[in-house]
Amino acid sequence: MSYATPGQLISGEDWLAIPLEDWQAMAMLQQMAQDQSLWEAVVAGETLLTLRYDPAKVTAREAHSSAISLLHSAKKSVSSGEYEASQQHHLLPLVVNAETAPEWEMVAEQLGMSASQLPQWLEQRVYRVSLTGFQPGFAYLQDISAGNLPEIPRLASPRIAVHAGSLGFRGAKACLYAHKGPGGWPIIGRSNTPLFRPDNRKAPALLSIGDTVSFEILDSEHNHV
Repeated sequence: MSYATPGQLISGEDWLAIPLEDWQAMAMLQQMAQDQSLWEAVVAGETLLTLRYDPAKVTAREAHSSAISLLHSAKKSVSSGEYEASQQHHLLPLVVNAETAPEWEMVAEQLGMSASQLPQWLEQRVYRVSLTGFQPGFAYLQDISAGNLPEIPRLASPRIAVHAGSLGFRGAKACLYAHKGPGGWPIIGRSNTPLFRPDNRKAPALLSIGDTVSFEILDSEHNHV
C-alpha cells in the first residue's frame, strides 16, 4: 500500500485533499480526522479525503504537517488490523409498501425474481459503505455478497423529492437518502432510522465509509415480512 507524500497533497486557501488508493485507508483516515478538532470539515470521496481548516487558527504548513502525521497513523492502524476492529455493522429496518417502494416490482423483475421473493433476497445481502456525501449523512453502498447482479437503470425522469430514509437501488450499488431531496435511482424501501444526527457533534452521520449495512424488511404495520 502506498500513501501520499506532502508534495502530492492537493490544497486550496483553507483546505487540502489527500489522494488515497483503497477504501480501508480512506475509512481509517476519515475516522481519525473526525477525532481531531483541527479540521472544520472532513469529506471522504472514493479517491480523495478533503479536510477544511480555519486559516485564522492554523497555518497551511501546520495543516499539511498534521495531514501527513494522520497518514502515518492510518498506515500503522491498517497494517496492525486495528481498522477492522473499528468497523460497525448496521441492521436497518426497511418499510416496504406501495408508497415507500414504488419501484419494488420493477426491480424484482430486473433481478429475475417475483416481488414476493425480493424481501428474503434483500435481507440476505450485505452492503459496505463505499462513499458518503451529496447530502450530510447520505451513503453510497456497495453489495459485497456473492454473485453478479444486473445494473438497474436510473429512472427516465428523476424525482424532485425523494423521502429521507429511502433506499435507492441499482443492482450491486445502492444508496440511502439522509434527507428529502432530488434523486433518480429506483426506490425500494424507506428506513425510519435517522441517518444524520446534528446533535451528535462528534459523528453526526450514522454511516461511515467501511461500515457494513443489511436490512430487515417490514410491512406498513412494521411487521417482519
